[in-house]
Amino acid sequence: MSWDVFLIPSSATPAASEYVRRTREVVADLEGVCHDDVLVELKSGASVEIFGPKPEEEHGHAMWALRGFGPSLADLMFRVAAATDSYIVSGELGIALATPNHAGEPPDDFLPIEAVADADDLLTRLTGPLEAWTEYRDQVVAAIPTEPPAKAKRFFSRLFGGGS
Repeated sequence: MSWDVFLIPSSATPAASEYVRRTREVVADLEGVCHDDVLVELKSGASVEIFGPKPEEEHGHAMWALRGFGPSLADLMFRVAAATDSYIVSGELGIALATPNHAGEPPDDFLPIEAVADADDLLTRLTGPLEAWTEYRDQVVAAIPTEPPAKAKRFFSRLFGGGS
């Protein structure tokens, strides 16, 4: 399970191909590596799956599937948002975050926008939502039975084991 944060395009966000190029440039500047156009691994050992735009899309955007969040990922996210004039959105916040010197206008009927000063500020702002999500995830995972119910056992036994 991942915690998802979105980079939402503004009117200044470049087209998909340029968005991807800028994202890769930021990753390279941080001595990171992109694998399979999705997985990004940083020199710090942190990693994130970034699901970006399709080549034909007018504006770039991305969903960041996070399994943890620390200073190096906050730095990467902040730099990509700044390089692409994207807004940072976590559903738990109820607002959008904009980096300094953000050039674009938001989409119509968008969330309230607040400035985020730097990567440390971003880390601070997203730590609370991450902790809330982690608590929720842990409750969901704890509720998953370790043994399948008796009906499921019988069904799969008949399906694969030839039981009565």
